[in-house]
Amino acid sequence: MGEELATGDLGYFRNIDGQTYYFISGRKRDVIKRYAETVSLRDVDDLFRSFFDSGDCIAVGFANDLAGEELGLVLRDPPAAFESKLQDFITRQIPAMFRPRVIVCTPRDLRTPSGKPRRWQFQNLFIEYKTVQFGNQIVFRSEGAD
Repeated sequence: MGEELATGDLGYFRNIDGQTYYFISGRKRDVIKRYAETVSLRDVDDLFRSFFDSGDCIAVGFANDLAGEELGLVLRDPPAAFESKLQDFITRQIPAMFRPRVIVCTPRDLRTPSGKPRRWQFQNLFIEYKTVQFGNQIVFRSEGAD
């Protein structure tokens, strides 16, 4: 059995020959519960990586009164006129359970120097969507835009 560490990692420790060893077994926030279904944020990242050649996007879960948790996508400096192409890609290629409801564009780095997603740093971008009932719509916005 594992415990949640302050970093958000899941892990456990073992005492072996008088030494304490810590083992990391995963990340707590790499999954969300959306309409009682578990959705892996890593799987969503992988689905969108094929659309964004650079892989400069990360999935972020956020609280939503209707769904429990909803799915957002954060993009770093997307190309001009990406919105309609992305909308078409989502409609044709992405299964409904993995479709984001809010897509936010940002100039900030999405990953740590070692390549891990900084999902926790973008949670605040989705606070205003806690009570929104989305239906089939996808909200596109830029960070800092009202």
